[in-house]
Amino acid sequence: MDLQRLVESEGLRNAVVIVSDGTGVARRMPPYDLTRNGTSLDGEVLYVLDLGAETRARVRTHFPERDLFRYQRPARQVRGTLVREP
Repeated sequence: MDLQRLVESEGLRNAVVIVSDGTGVARRMPPYDLTRNGTSLDGEVLYVLDLGAETRARVRTHFPERDLFRYQRPARQVRGTLVREP
């Protein structure tokens, strides 16, 4: 729940979060398990799997009105961070 807690505590709205790392140490969740969006792409926060260098450009093209963040969590650390992308 680290990613969801961070998004909530930061009060993100109208944003896209690029998921670069999974969560958890003892019971790890891989990044692709953290990109669950609703049935439409109009949620307050959308989650996108980081598929490499082109990810940010594609997100900017498709969602120019949204703020862009990246979720990162160093190995063996429980908590990750949200970093605003330019």
